[in-house]
Amino acid sequence: GALALMVDYVFAFSAIIVANVYLILDPSVIPIDGIASAAVGLACLFSCWIWEAGTPYIILHSLWHLFSAYAGYAVGSAHVM
Repeated sequence: GALALMVDYVFAFSAIIVANVYLILDPSVIPIDGIASAAVGLACLFSCWIWEAGTPYIILHSLWHLFSAYAGYAVGSAHVM
């Protein structure tokens, strides 16, 4: 459990760092939907730290993955050219 969660967070924060590097290197292309999705994803992540067990945790953690994945996709797609 704890090892899987640690690996999950390591990869998640790596993606956050890469997305921020993209945004810093080319701030002229900032996808608003990506930023909004990242904000909602982070809110879900922070909520996981409040509700750490049961169904609320599973739902919030799943939403964190979905919203953060879309945020990474939006930022990456905006910088693909």
